Amino acid sequence: MARVVLPQSKLKARRRKRRMVLISVAVFLLLVLAAGATALSWAPFLRIQTIEIVGASSVGTSTIEIMVREEIGGTYGLVFAKDNALFYPRDQVQAQLTKQFPVFESVSLKVQDFTNLRIDIVERGPHALWCGESTTTPSPCFLLDAVGVVYAPAADFSGEVYVKYFGSTTNSQPKQFLNPEQFRSLAAFAAAAAQQAKVAVASVSVSDTAATMRFANGFALMFALKDDTADVLERFRLALTADPFTTHDLSQFEYLDLRFGDKLYYKLKNQ
Repeated sequence: MARVVLPQSKLKARRRKRRMVLISVAVFLLLVLAAGATALSWAPFLRIQTIEIVGASSVGTSTIEIMVREEIGGTYGLVFAKDNALFYPRDQVQAQLTKQFPVFESVSLKVQDFTNLRIDIVERGPHALWCGESTTTPSPCFLLDAVGVVYAPAADFSGEVYVKYFGSTTNSQPKQFLNPEQFRSLAAFAAAAAQQAKVAVASVSVSDTAATMRFANGFALMFALKDDTADVLERFRLALTADPFTTHDLSQFEYLDLRFGDKLYYKLKNQ
């Protein structure tokens, strides 16, 4: 039996051959690029040799550098050097530093001259104290920053300098007391209430729905967390201008309860 090859079949064969050639060339180029990238990743002039740390005061720079070198040491898949200026795990280093050192508010990394890694750190500043979930079961106090982040153990002398907050926190690292907006609002209200009463606020205890603000003279102010703090402050101000608050010193009261809208409840001590 004779076999005839049609022109169309010849055309398909040529196309298939051309496709195989193109695939072979592409694979070869990829291998060349991979080999070049591998060689480039190990080039001394592209590898991080020095680490400069700026802005850290609470944590030693040597401690930070050891941790960073552990993160950028080794290889990716036993092929690429991790300390290469072009490939180093920037996000991983940043995440680990902020996780291990809650005192760091922000961490930024930048490679300079391909061999020097500069790490700029901004540390949190103390604004208040968090001393446990409730006043009945207090714990050692920790520093709170301006947005309610629990970030470092507090020194013993700081107890009378800052307002103490009590309430639950998140389980994440660093821990968060309330959310940033709630804490800023509550802290501002505490400062305004102290100014209004002319007595320092000693502590603020927060539950799911309400808060108790205790002043240095023993007086307690109770209010609902859902209420606008500006409205609560205004009701507090009006209460202080009305009898019996105009005829008794604030220290003579056990509490003033503002949790029920326009209805104010109070109790004098020894009554």
